[in-house]
Amino acid sequence: MRKALDLAGQRFGRLTVIEKTDKRSSNSVVWKCRCDCGNVCEVSAANLRRGNSKSCGCARGEDLTGQRFGRLTVLEKTDKRSGGFVVWKCRCDCGNTCEVVGSHLKNGSTKSCGCFKKEILYIKGKQSIENLIGRKFGRLIVLEMTDKRSGSGNIIWKCQCDCGN
Repeated sequence: MRKALDLAGQRFGRLTVIEKTDKRSSNSVVWKCRCDCGNVCEVSAANLRRGNSKSCGCARGEDLTGQRFGRLTVLEKTDKRSGGFVVWKCRCDCGNTCEVVGSHLKNGSTKSCGCFKKEILYIKGKQSIENLIGRKFGRLIVLEMTDKRSGSGNIIWKCQCDCGN
């Protein structure tokens, strides 16, 4: 096993490394860092050295408030960080609130509070189909499943475009 490099005191973008934690992320030491904005966050050595993390998330400056991702509508930014990324408070279409890392919202890996994974549509009690309602594909958001099928038998879903059509 290699000895971890001592990154304490080094700067990576807006981050200054404070101290090593006992945590690991994918076999990489996790370091406590202070961002120029004053926030403290924890970032893996690998992400620091590769340049993947350059701030606590404040540098992105992107406000996701009011934006919709799948079934989630972003309510507000929290003071929390996860892996250097901003955590956002969201309301799911089912009524629950949850906190989600902004990068997970933007890359589509989190689309609901968890209720979405529990929902499966059953057709004639035999075939199970993933429920696409509330999911976004490009500029289209799925509204409902229709009884129509494509020439190859695929389900046709009713969608709405960001433009309103």
